[in-house]
Amino acid sequence: MTQRDIFMEYLQQKFPDRYTELASQFQSYFDWLCDINIKINLISRQTPTEDYWTLHFLDSLLLTEVTSFSEEMVLDFGTGGGLPGIPLAILYPNATFHLLDARRKKLEVLADACETIGIENVELIHGRVEEISFNFLESFDAIVSRSVKIEPQFKSHLIDMLPPGGKAYFYKSVILDDMKQFHGNKVTDLSRPELGTRNIVTFRKKK
Repeated sequence: MTQRDIFMEYLQQKFPDRYTELASQFQSYFDWLCDINIKINLISRQTPTEDYWTLHFLDSLLLTEVTSFSEEMVLDFGTGGGLPGIPLAILYPNATFHLLDARRKKLEVLADACETIGIENVELIHGRVEEISFNFLESFDAIVSRSVKIEPQFKSHLIDMLPPGGKAYFYKSVILDDMKQFHGNKVTDLSRPELGTRNIVTFRKKK
């Protein structure tokens, strides 16, 4: 079974009623990513393109095991190559995903990705969280962040952008040291053979 087969099987199991549509969108995303990553380094070029299906797409979708989105406003902190924000935006067209990154050039490229895939529920935010958080106080129902080390200086800004009861979801592997600062968090082990150790840490802002 190829990495693409593994991803498509997961997609069909989780979203059987939308499988054909979603499979087409993810194929467009894959084709675009393979082409653009030769020109602009969005994700590691050491990763074989076939592995994008599992190491990036399937990994991004694991959040569906712990939550789902309907009409929420979601912040993707440190989106980099658009992960997990773009895959989640494909899955949840009624939610709005705000992709935050300090590198403007990457964000400009991600705008092209959204147009290519045909999704309109993505907004791009350029800047550092320390500089822009005051513009988005309690603005996001949820925050997602994939494999970004949460430095202590980021914590208060991220929490400020959540309303009481809002949640943050951090994709983590083995090292969870930076999660100790988020008291009362919940760790969900979603490890898979294709991905290795994968945890999603959920933090809920107190009311």
